[in-house]
Amino acid sequence: MRIRTKYKYHNNAKGIALIIILVLITAIVVIGLGFIIRGDTELLCGRNMELKADMDYLAESGLAHAKGLIMYPHDLPGEPNKYLAQQLYAGSDYYDVNVTKISDCNWRITSSAYRQAGGSSIAQSSLTAQMRLDPAIAFWSDANVSLDPCMIITGDVYCNGVINNKGSINGDCFADSLTGNAATGKVKPKTALQLNRPTINSSILTSNFSTQTISGSSLSSTTLSSSYQVFYKNGDLEIKKNVIINGCLAVDGNLTISDTNNTITAKKNAPAIYVSGNLILKENAGIPIPIPITINGLVFVNGLIEQPICNTSASITRVTGSLFTNGGIRYRNIVPDYNGSGNNGVINGDCNRVVGKVNSAIKFDGDGDFINIGPNSLNITNLITVAAWIKVDSFSNGSAAIITKGNTSWRLQRSGTSNFMEFDCNGVGIVVGNINVNDGQWHHIAGVYNSSKPSKLYLYVDGQKDKDSSCPGTGSISSNSASIYIGGNSEASGRWFNGIIDEVRVYNRALTQTQIQAIAAETANLVGYWSMDWGTTTVTAAPTKAAIYHWPGGSKDRWSPAAGAFYKSITRNP
Repeated sequence: MRIRTKYKYHNNAKGIALIIILVLITAIVVIGLGFIIRGDTELLCGRNMELKADMDYLAESGLAHAKGLIMYPHDLPGEPNKYLAQQLYAGSDYYDVNVTKISDCNWRITSSAYRQAGGSSIAQSSLTAQMRLDPAIAFWSDANVSLDPCMIITGDVYCNGVINNKGSINGDCFADSLTGNAATGKVKPKTALQLNRPTINSSILTSNFSTQTISGSSLSSTTLSSSYQVFYKNGDLEIKKNVIINGCLAVDGNLTISDTNNTITAKKNAPAIYVSGNLILKENAGIPIPIPITINGLVFVNGLIEQPICNTSASITRVTGSLFTNGGIRYRNIVPDYNGSGNNGVINGDCNRVVGKVNSAIKFDGDGDFINIGPNSLNITNLITVAAWIKVDSFSNGSAAIITKGNTSWRLQRSGTSNFMEFDCNGVGIVVGNINVNDGQWHHIAGVYNSSKPSKLYLYVDGQKDKDSSCPGTGSISSNSASIYIGGNSEASGRWFNGIIDEVRVYNRALTQTQIQAIAAETANLVGYWSMDWGTTTVTAAPTKAAIYHWPGGSKDRWSPAAGAFYKSITRNP
């Protein structure tokens, strides 16, 4: 028994040891396999991370590619507002770029990178960036420049001197100094701008672009649009009205734009306008109100820009691209007669343009400011209406004039040293009002002489009859050779007006009270109309429209008014 029992115990011990050995072997195998699997997993993860990093880098490359195309779009058929696909290397890695223009200087770029494998896109990485072109030059002057209130610039400004700004600059200024109105951006030294002016002239343009010659000295109601890139005039050229040019207008001489409804649009990689002399913008005469002048692309003026102080309020010279001038801007002090009779006035003194009762007006300082319309044909002797909007700052001078034909014909003016107005017609009589207009408010003043029997003089204030007066005189207003002044009297010095005058009208008929109340609609027998408005010149930086080829040192190169760009934000897309 005991031997048998001992034998059984011995066999059990062997079995247990065998089981333990098998368990250990299994554990070792499992642990070994775990190490192998984890190693493969870590290797796979490492490869995926490397692939993901490659795609992230590739997506960033797509952003950089799009940035370069936007700054220098010369090789694209149009603006870079499109979908672009690019294969990197000769392998299977790609990026696609979507470019969307938000505004002329702000763009949205989406860059998606991926690897093609088995017909599928793997390891995709996508970024979206908001990019701004900055600095982006809208206006460039190589001389000191004065910007009048009619100038509205959206973009950056360069001046090789001093900017006197009475207008609006929505951007930075690279100049020696800025006086007058502040810009919305910063004033920076000229050397901070890393941009040279383009190297172009008419010879370069006609030698490197297909060219058609303009034979006449003026263009009117015509369209120049063909396969030619440049339309060239050797000598001065005048553009009248209804002219459309699709291409570069190159003028060896002065270019005058004298009327309205003209559009010039540059073709790819060429400027819209090149002028070796001066660019002269004339007053747009005539009723109805003229249509704006529109220029799309780079305007390069080797001389100076001459434009009127006064124009119709709806007359807009609109440049979308860039405006470059060597000689700055010169303003003509002409107040046009929008009746079309040619009785244009000349500003004397330091009149200022201000907001008027209707659009804009002219402010007189009461110390020698006036508009001289000259000795003209307005010797009206029978039926006459003289009207204007006024806003008195102070009656500092006796008989302060609104509009007068000297002191020996007709005149609408302050009555002596009172706060009332009078309409005086030599040879006929005088009517003196009794409504106070010296209150700093706008008032419409109208003087009327009706020679019909019985002849009478009328004075209206704000559309209401202030006073009328029977005429004891001969029935005819005295004529003279005196110049018509607005804001003064050519035959009586010192009668300067201190305040604002707007919408001056002269008729050779007697308007009724009802017609005076709706005077803007009265055009019959209107023989003089000075609206006192000024037109607007807007210049908006649009680098992709103004980008051109130029030839510095005789070698072709890309040029753009965008001197830099930065990403305002970059986000990773899911």
